[in-house]
Amino acid sequence: MSTVMRFVTTDIEAIIRHSLEFNFTITAFHHALNAYRITEIIKKRVKNNITIATFSDLWGFKKESFQASTKSPKILADAHIPVALKSDHPVTNAQHLIFEASKAHYYGLDEHLSLAAVTSVPAKALGLDHRIGQISKGYDADVVVWDSYPLDLGAAPLEVYIDGIPQFNTSSYVLGNDISKQIPLNNINVPKPKSSFTQEPVKSRLASSVVLKNVGKVYVDKNNIIDITSSTQGDISVIVKDGIVECIGINCTEPEYISSYEVIDLNGGYILPVGGFIAVASSLGLSEIARESSTTNGKVTAVSNPLNDAGIIYAIDGLKLGGKHLEAAYKAGVLTAVTPPLSNKGVFIGVSMAFETGASSATIPTVSGQIALIRRTLITHLSRNTIFGRAARGDIPLVVLTHNKDEIASLIRLKIQIRKNGGHLNLVILGGTEAHMHAAELAKHRIPVILTPPRPVPTSWSAQHALTGAPITNTTGIEILHANKVLVGIGASESGLERNLIWDAGWVGINSRGVISEKEALGFISWNLEEILGLNRRNRRLMKGNIANFVAYDGNPFDMSTRVKVVAGGGKSEILINPQQD
Repeated sequence: MSTVMRFVTTDIEAIIRHSLEFNFTITAFHHALNAYRITEIIKKRVKNNITIATFSDLWGFKKESFQASTKSPKILADAHIPVALKSDHPVTNAQHLIFEASKAHYYGLDEHLSLAAVTSVPAKALGLDHRIGQISKGYDADVVVWDSYPLDLGAAPLEVYIDGIPQFNTSSYVLGNDISKQIPLNNINVPKPKSSFTQEPVKSRLASSVVLKNVGKVYVDKNNIIDITSSTQGDISVIVKDGIVECIGINCTEPEYISSYEVIDLNGGYILPVGGFIAVASSLGLSEIARESSTTNGKVTAVSNPLNDAGIIYAIDGLKLGGKHLEAAYKAGVLTAVTPPLSNKGVFIGVSMAFETGASSATIPTVSGQIALIRRTLITHLSRNTIFGRAARGDIPLVVLTHNKDEIASLIRLKIQIRKNGGHLNLVILGGTEAHMHAAELAKHRIPVILTPPRPVPTSWSAQHALTGAPITNTTGIEILHANKVLVGIGASESGLERNLIWDAGWVGINSRGVISEKEALGFISWNLEEILGLNRRNRRLMKGNIANFVAYDGNPFDMSTRVKVVAGGGKSEILINPQQD
């Protein structure tokens, strides 16, 4: 028996032919992101039932994965092909393998098959289904006790038993804590367990004018929220005519020619936040297939002479619109991207761009670099009208990518030194896996952090102090930073995963046990990033007369049973209704 890692259909078909010719059995195809396209070949031309060990939504990073689909697990299961979900750690964090099952269920895989994809199916593929993979008499006493429904966003183990032995040696949520003393989830609307919460999305369509009825909550901006509890009478509605907000609130009058509008009942769902979400640090707009150089803008080298602006690389010069990555991000409500020049080495990389995922309006530059040359260059340029001079004076943010606590400490000293020389460095830490170890100092010196990824793992020595969260650690880095009043944002660490930003934010809020509110969690992917990067989006406030820029859900967006119903703005003139992810 053998397991084979193959992506493309031709390779999968070839291996199946070889197995028939040379009489060997294939147990599983790993990765197999295109297996959903040849289900009949996989089913009919083998002696046994091959397991497809794949991913829920990983895609687009190379040619073989570019045609992957979020519907793949469901298509395979509908063809009666066993589906197992994998992590490929650290590509996706193995600690959160259950999240792969949650996403697969969200995209249509049956609830029980989603759970089986991380339990009984892989056990059978390994030939161990007589011992593990289910809770039955005579089986190994390997049991996980969860704090909530396992497919809910942010579900975490209370206890893990292996051979009947508790691994945490406690019945509490985290090491040494009494579950009864945990802070209640009164600030997060946690979804209740459901037998099946997947709904087949209806077909996407475009409209220029819409009426959104039965709205449960509207995030007008950071400081203004309209919800049912604050309304004394009537239902909340939002009316958009030809892309312009006509009315918002409880006193909206039905348009005279209602037949020319698309009327959508949100069933108490949310509209949030103004301008949609912001994807920071991915390669949106510069790369379509990251590992295929012909589809990218090409990687740049460091600025060789930082004493003038002549050699500065501007990401906007390579901006390419359209493509599947931008479309996927837009359909998930990511309406703004902040993308640096493509590079994996050097000191000063160049000037990043901020643009609408449906348009081409670059607005805010950022600069990243290494500490020694940065210090010398910023002080030299302090009085000059250059990119580095503007950064030294605080006109634009200087974004430095680092995860290491010692490098972060040096950067804090750098900001102090620039201030002593008459500058006002607007320093931003990107990455920040170990930033929580300097939370108080970061807050004192007003240094924000954009965490990428929000749920880190110690993938390198420089990130060995990562706090992975429950049940391994009893807190996370983002919780510590937030508690110390550090301005925090969440970045998109991998191209193709921008559409998961809302779940990243929700996960943080839910797992904070009520310490981080729903509103604060949403801020991590929207208005906090506006403030950190200086994005001027005030004209996108959800108010009468403004261009419609919002994302509407048919429920709480932190509930994985809800779906995006409307995406308005992001540079597109028409409103997208019932966007489907593929």
